[in-house]
Amino acid sequence: MVMDPALLGLGVGGIMGYIIKPGKNGEQIMTPIKQSKEALQALKPIIYRTFTLDMATARSLALRNWEFLEPFDQLVIINKGASVACQIRLNEPEFEPMDLRDLKELRGQIYRFFITNIAGVGSIDLILFRGGHVIGVPLSGEEVGGGAGGGVPPVYTLRTTSTVEFIAAILTNATDEANIAGLVANKVRLTGVSILSAQQLDYRLIFFSGAAFANADPDVDTFRNEVELDLPSFGFQIAGAGLWYMAVNGLDLDFQDNDGTNTLHVALQNLSAAAKIAGVGGEVVVIFTYEERD
Repeated sequence: MVMDPALLGLGVGGIMGYIIKPGKNGEQIMTPIKQSKEALQALKPIIYRTFTLDMATARSLALRNWEFLEPFDQLVIINKGASVACQIRLNEPEFEPMDLRDLKELRGQIYRFFITNIAGVGSIDLILFRGGHVIGVPLSGEEVGGGAGGGVPPVYTLRTTSTVEFIAAILTNATDEANIAGLVANKVRLTGVSILSAQQLDYRLIFFSGAAFANADPDVDTFRNEVELDLPSFGFQIAGAGLWYMAVNGLDLDFQDNDGTNTLHVALQNLSAAAKIAGVGGEVVVIFTYEERD
Protein backbone atom coordinates (compact mmCIF):
# COMPACT_ATOMS: atom_id res chain seq x y z
CA MET A 1 0.00 0.00 0.00
CA VAL A 2 1.28 3.47 -0.89
CA MET A 3 0.58 6.11 1.74
CA ASP A 4 -0.66 9.54 0.64
CA PRO A 5 2.25 12.05 1.01
CA ALA A 6 -0.07 14.48 2.81
CA LEU A 7 -0.91 11.83 5.43
CA LEU A 8 2.77 10.94 5.73
CA GLY A 9 3.50 14.60 6.45
CA LEU A 10 1.02 14.59 9.30
CA GLY A 11 2.60 11.44 10.67
CA VAL A 12 5.99 13.10 11.12
CA GLY A 13 4.62 16.03 13.10
CA GLY A 14 3.85 18.54 10.38
CA ILE A 15 1.25 19.57 7.82
CA MET A 16 2.13 19.05 4.17
CA GLY A 17 1.26 21.48 1.38
CA TYR A 18 2.51 21.65 -2.18
CA ILE A 19 3.72 24.13 -4.77
CA ILE A 20 4.28 23.45 -8.48
CA LYS A 21 7.85 23.84 -9.75
CA PRO A 22 9.20 23.23 -13.29
CA GLY A 23 11.30 20.10 -13.77
CA LYS A 24 14.38 19.59 -15.94
CA ASN A 25 12.40 18.77 -19.05
CA GLY A 26 9.74 21.44 -18.56
CA GLU A 27 7.31 19.14 -16.77
CA GLN A 28 5.48 20.34 -13.63
CA ILE A 29 6.51 18.74 -10.35
CA MET A 30 4.51 18.85 -7.11
CA THR A 31 7.03 19.91 -4.46
CA PRO A 32 6.01 19.39 -0.82
CA ILE A 33 6.20 22.19 1.73
CA LYS A 34 6.01 21.20 5.36
CA GLN A 35 4.55 23.58 7.96
CA SER A 36 4.63 22.86 11.67
CA LYS A 37 1.52 23.08 13.81
CA GLU A 38 3.23 25.82 15.85
CA ALA A 39 3.77 27.95 12.74
CA LEU A 40 0.14 27.58 11.69
CA GLN A 41 -1.04 28.40 15.21
CA ALA A 42 0.96 31.64 15.10
CA LEU A 43 -0.94 32.70 11.97
CA LYS A 44 -4.35 32.31 13.59
CA PRO A 45 -6.28 35.60 14.00
CA ILE A 46 -7.34 36.65 17.48
CA ILE A 47 -10.86 37.81 18.39
CA TYR A 48 -10.38 40.87 20.56
CA ARG A 49 -13.76 42.65 20.57
CA THR A 50 -17.42 41.97 19.81
CA PHE A 51 -20.32 44.40 19.40
CA THR A 52 -24.06 43.94 19.17
CA LEU A 53 -25.79 46.74 17.26
CA ASP A 54 -29.43 46.87 18.39
CA MET A 55 -31.47 48.32 15.52
CA ALA A 56 -33.91 49.84 18.03
CA THR A 57 -31.28 52.55 18.56
CA ALA A 58 -30.93 55.16 15.81
CA ARG A 59 -27.37 56.24 15.07
CA SER A 60 -26.52 59.56 13.42
CA LEU A 61 -23.30 60.41 11.59
CA ALA A 62 -23.96 64.12 12.12
CA LEU A 63 -23.79 63.72 15.90
CA ARG A 64 -20.57 61.68 15.63
CA ASN A 65 -21.81 59.61 18.56
CA TRP A 66 -21.32 56.26 16.81
CA GLU A 67 -17.62 56.52 16.01
CA PHE A 68 -15.70 53.40 17.06
CA LEU A 69 -11.97 53.91 17.64
CA GLU A 70 -11.32 50.21 17.18
CA PRO A 71 -8.61 49.11 14.72
CA PHE A 72 -9.03 45.71 13.12
CA ASP A 73 -7.67 43.49 10.36
CA GLN A 74 -10.83 41.47 9.86
CA LEU A 75 -14.49 42.08 10.64
CA VAL A 76 -17.12 39.33 10.57
CA ILE A 77 -20.76 40.47 10.31
CA ILE A 78 -23.72 38.40 11.56
CA ASN A 79 -27.12 39.80 10.61
CA LYS A 80 -29.82 38.89 13.15
CA GLY A 81 -32.91 40.13 11.35
CA ALA A 82 -31.99 43.81 10.95
CA SER A 83 -35.03 45.45 9.36
CA VAL A 84 -33.35 48.70 8.29
CA ALA A 85 -30.13 49.59 6.51
CA CYS A 86 -27.19 49.67 8.93
CA GLN A 87 -24.29 51.42 7.24
CA ILE A 88 -20.59 51.29 8.06
CA ARG A 89 -18.00 53.83 6.95
CA LEU A 90 -14.36 52.79 7.26
CA ASN A 91 -11.63 55.13 8.54
CA GLU A 92 -13.23 58.46 7.50
CA PRO A 93 -16.86 59.63 7.87
CA GLU A 94 -17.01 61.04 4.33
CA PHE A 95 -16.14 57.69 2.71
CA GLU A 96 -18.79 55.69 0.84
CA PRO A 97 -21.09 53.76 3.24
CA MET A 98 -21.71 50.01 2.95
CA ASP A 99 -24.83 48.28 4.27
CA LEU A 100 -23.76 45.67 6.82
CA ARG A 101 -26.76 43.51 5.85
CA ASP A 102 -25.12 42.93 2.45
CA LEU A 103 -21.75 41.87 3.91
CA LYS A 104 -20.33 38.81 5.62
CA GLU A 105 -16.72 39.91 6.09
CA LEU A 106 -14.41 42.90 5.67
CA ARG A 107 -10.61 42.87 5.70
CA GLY A 108 -8.09 45.66 5.58
CA GLN A 109 -6.07 48.08 7.69
CA ILE A 110 -8.86 49.82 9.57
CA TYR A 111 -8.20 52.23 12.44
CA ARG A 112 -11.79 53.36 13.11
CA PHE A 113 -15.30 53.02 11.74
CA PHE A 114 -18.68 54.77 11.87
CA ILE A 115 -22.15 53.20 12.14
CA THR A 116 -25.41 54.87 11.06
CA ASN A 117 -28.99 53.60 10.94
CA ILE A 118 -32.56 54.68 11.52
CA ALA A 119 -34.54 52.94 14.26
CA GLY A 120 -35.81 49.47 13.38
CA VAL A 121 -35.94 45.94 14.72
CA GLY A 122 -33.40 43.12 14.91
CA SER A 123 -29.67 43.41 15.52
CA ILE A 124 -26.24 42.92 13.90
CA ASP A 125 -23.24 41.32 15.61
CA LEU A 126 -19.74 42.57 14.76
CA ILE A 127 -16.73 40.35 15.56
CA LEU A 128 -13.37 42.13 15.32
CA PHE A 129 -10.11 40.26 14.70
CA ARG A 130 -6.49 41.35 14.83
CA GLY A 131 -3.46 39.70 13.33
CA GLY A 132 -3.09 36.38 11.61
CA HIS A 133 -3.37 35.17 8.07
CA VAL A 134 -7.14 35.13 7.68
CA ILE A 135 -9.16 33.59 4.87
CA GLY A 136 -11.17 36.00 2.75
CA VAL A 137 -10.83 38.77 0.19
CA PRO A 138 -8.77 41.71 1.48
CA LEU A 139 -9.92 45.25 0.85
CA SER A 140 -7.71 47.41 -1.32
CA GLY A 141 -6.82 50.94 -0.23
CA GLU A 142 -9.39 52.33 -2.65
CA GLU A 143 -12.12 50.09 -1.28
CA VAL A 144 -11.37 51.06 2.30
CA GLY A 145 -11.92 54.63 1.11
CA GLY A 146 -15.05 53.75 -0.82
CA GLY A 147 -13.43 53.92 -4.27
CA ALA A 148 -13.51 51.51 -7.20
CA GLY A 149 -11.27 48.46 -7.38
CA GLY A 150 -11.11 44.66 -7.33
CA GLY A 151 -11.88 42.35 -4.45
CA VAL A 152 -14.89 43.38 -2.38
CA PRO A 153 -16.69 46.08 -4.41
CA PRO A 154 -18.01 49.23 -2.73
CA VAL A 155 -21.76 49.32 -2.20
CA TYR A 156 -23.81 52.36 -3.17
CA THR A 157 -27.37 53.49 -2.52
CA LEU A 158 -29.80 55.55 -4.60
CA ARG A 159 -32.89 56.92 -2.87
CA THR A 160 -36.10 58.43 -4.24
CA THR A 161 -37.74 61.50 -2.67
CA SER A 162 -41.35 61.32 -1.46
CA THR A 163 -42.20 64.71 -3.00
CA VAL A 164 -40.54 64.07 -6.38
CA GLU A 165 -40.86 60.43 -7.49
CA PHE A 166 -44.02 58.28 -7.35
CA ILE A 167 -46.26 61.13 -6.13
CA ALA A 168 -49.20 60.42 -8.48
CA ALA A 169 -52.27 58.32 -7.78
CA ILE A 170 -51.90 54.78 -9.18
CA LEU A 171 -54.93 52.67 -10.01
CA THR A 172 -54.87 48.86 -9.96
CA ASN A 173 -52.18 47.51 -12.35
CA ALA A 174 -51.29 51.05 -13.48
CA THR A 175 -47.78 52.50 -13.07
CA ASP A 176 -46.01 55.75 -12.23
CA GLU A 177 -42.65 56.14 -13.98
CA ALA A 178 -39.51 57.80 -12.65
CA ASN A 179 -36.04 58.59 -14.02
CA ILE A 180 -33.80 58.64 -10.94
CA ALA A 181 -30.46 60.30 -11.65
CA GLY A 182 -27.32 59.74 -9.59
CA LEU A 183 -25.96 56.28 -10.42
CA VAL A 184 -22.15 56.10 -10.22
CA ALA A 185 -22.09 54.42 -13.67
CA ASN A 186 -24.38 53.40 -16.51
CA LYS A 187 -23.74 49.71 -15.76
CA VAL A 188 -24.61 48.57 -12.22
CA ARG A 189 -25.78 45.46 -10.39
CA LEU A 190 -28.77 45.90 -8.09
CA THR A 191 -28.27 43.92 -4.86
CA GLY A 192 -31.20 45.10 -2.75
CA VAL A 193 -34.39 47.17 -2.67
CA SER A 194 -36.17 48.71 0.33
CA ILE A 195 -39.49 50.55 0.46
CA LEU A 196 -41.15 52.93 2.92
CA SER A 197 -44.84 53.42 2.19
CA ALA A 198 -47.75 55.28 3.76
CA GLN A 199 -50.13 52.62 2.42
CA GLN A 200 -50.03 48.84 2.80
CA LEU A 201 -50.15 48.02 -0.91
CA ASP A 202 -48.73 45.31 -3.13
CA TYR A 203 -46.19 47.05 -5.39
CA ARG A 204 -43.99 45.95 -8.25
CA LEU A 205 -40.85 47.79 -9.39
CA ILE A 206 -40.31 47.46 -13.15
CA PHE A 207 -36.85 48.32 -14.50
CA PHE A 208 -36.29 49.71 -18.00
CA SER A 209 -33.05 50.42 -19.85
CA GLY A 210 -34.17 53.84 -21.09
CA ALA A 211 -36.55 56.72 -20.51
CA ALA A 212 -38.85 55.39 -23.29
CA PHE A 213 -40.19 52.82 -20.79
CA ALA A 214 -42.99 50.50 -22.02
CA ASN A 215 -44.10 50.38 -25.64
CA ALA A 216 -46.66 48.33 -27.57
CA ASP A 217 -43.87 47.38 -29.97
CA PRO A 218 -41.68 44.71 -28.29
CA ASP A 219 -38.71 45.82 -30.42
CA VAL A 220 -38.97 49.28 -28.87
CA ASP A 221 -40.01 48.41 -25.30
CA THR A 222 -37.06 48.81 -22.88
CA PHE A 223 -38.23 46.39 -20.12
CA ARG A 224 -35.37 44.58 -18.36
CA ASN A 225 -36.41 43.24 -14.94
CA GLU A 226 -38.82 43.48 -11.99
CA VAL A 227 -39.07 43.04 -8.21
CA GLU A 228 -42.30 42.65 -6.25
CA LEU A 229 -42.72 44.42 -2.90
CA ASP A 230 -45.79 42.79 -1.35
CA LEU A 231 -46.47 44.84 1.76
CA PRO A 232 -49.75 43.04 2.70
CA SER A 233 -47.89 39.72 2.86
CA PHE A 234 -44.38 40.70 3.97
CA GLY A 235 -44.44 44.33 5.09
CA PHE A 236 -44.36 45.51 8.70
CA GLN A 237 -44.87 48.59 10.84
CA ILE A 238 -42.97 49.68 13.91
CA ALA A 239 -45.10 49.57 17.06
CA GLY A 240 -48.16 48.92 14.89
CA ALA A 241 -48.32 52.43 13.45
CA GLY A 242 -46.75 54.75 10.91
CA LEU A 243 -45.04 53.77 7.68
CA TRP A 244 -44.97 50.29 6.17
CA TYR A 245 -41.53 48.78 5.56
CA MET A 246 -40.15 45.96 3.45
CA ALA A 247 -36.71 45.00 2.12
CA VAL A 248 -35.58 42.51 -0.51
CA ASN A 249 -31.88 41.64 -0.22
CA GLY A 250 -29.61 39.25 -2.10
CA LEU A 251 -30.65 40.47 -5.54
CA ASP A 252 -28.35 39.98 -8.53
CA LEU A 253 -29.99 42.16 -11.20
CA ASP A 254 -27.80 43.67 -13.90
CA PHE A 255 -28.96 47.10 -15.03
CA GLN A 256 -27.66 49.24 -17.88
CA ASP A 257 -28.81 52.76 -18.71
CA ASN A 258 -28.70 52.69 -22.50
CA ASP A 259 -29.43 56.44 -22.56
CA GLY A 260 -25.97 56.99 -21.06
CA THR A 261 -27.18 59.37 -18.36
CA ASN A 262 -26.32 57.38 -15.18
CA THR A 263 -30.04 57.18 -14.48
CA LEU A 264 -32.19 54.40 -13.06
CA HIS A 265 -35.37 54.09 -15.13
CA VAL A 266 -38.06 52.43 -13.01
CA ALA A 267 -41.85 52.28 -12.84
CA LEU A 268 -43.88 51.64 -9.69
CA GLN A 269 -46.87 49.39 -10.39
CA ASN A 270 -49.81 49.02 -8.00
CA LEU A 271 -50.98 45.39 -7.84
CA SER A 272 -53.58 45.97 -5.11
CA ALA A 273 -57.33 46.40 -5.62
CA ALA A 274 -57.13 49.68 -3.69
CA ALA A 275 -55.63 52.68 -5.45
CA LYS A 276 -52.45 54.37 -4.37
CA ILE A 277 -53.33 57.84 -3.12
CA ALA A 278 -51.68 60.91 -4.65
CA GLY A 279 -49.57 63.18 -2.47
CA VAL A 280 -48.92 62.79 1.27
CA GLY A 281 -51.55 60.06 1.80
CA GLY A 282 -49.73 57.73 -0.58
CA GLU A 283 -46.11 58.72 0.00
CA VAL A 284 -43.51 56.19 -1.09
CA VAL A 285 -39.71 56.17 -0.80
CA VAL A 286 -37.65 53.44 -2.48
CA ILE A 287 -33.98 52.80 -1.69
CA PHE A 288 -31.86 50.89 -4.21
CA THR A 289 -28.62 49.21 -3.11
CA TYR A 290 -26.17 48.49 -5.94
CA GLU A 291 -22.57 48.03 -6.98
CA GLU A 292 -20.75 49.09 -10.12
CA ARG A 293 -20.01 46.46 -12.76
CA ASP A 294 -17.96 46.25 -15.95
